[in-house]
Amino acid sequence: MLKVTKQGLRGFAAGILFSTAVLSFVYYRELPEKKAKAESVQKQDPASQPIKEIQMPAPSLANTAASQQPQPKPAVQPEEKVYTYRLVIGKGMSPEEVADKLQEVHIIKDKKVLLKYLNDFSLMGSVRFGTYDLSSNMKIPEIAKIITTAKAK
Repeated sequence: MLKVTKQGLRGFAAGILFSTAVLSFVYYRELPEKKAKAESVQKQDPASQPIKEIQMPAPSLANTAASQQPQPKPAVQPEEKVYTYRLVIGKGMSPEEVADKLQEVHIIKDKKVLLKYLNDFSLMGSVRFGTYDLSSNMKIPEIAKIITTAKAK
């Protein structure tokens, strides 16, 4: 069995330190050369060249007749439905329970976003009990401000 002595351990540490110094010297000495090679390769790379502008051909008579036909109108996206909800936060309700309820009634899309916001701004313990009127067009910071600082109605 090999016995580790104080002098042996110091010698090992000195060897590690010396080899680290040698490797860092070699690395930093060769770094500018590799950078210059990389730049020369990049200049020759066709993917790094700017894209040339593509010239579109002039429209012919056949194309103008087709372009005079009425174009279909883009589909009108239906407006998002706005939900409103009177949230009642009882004593002892956790922020997770509040976020679950808000997601359940479609005030927020993802409860994790509200919980992350509350956690990031150290508001997890600041959720106040009371009754609050909220709507789905409110942003997460607005909702967080209401449920953490507003007076109960």
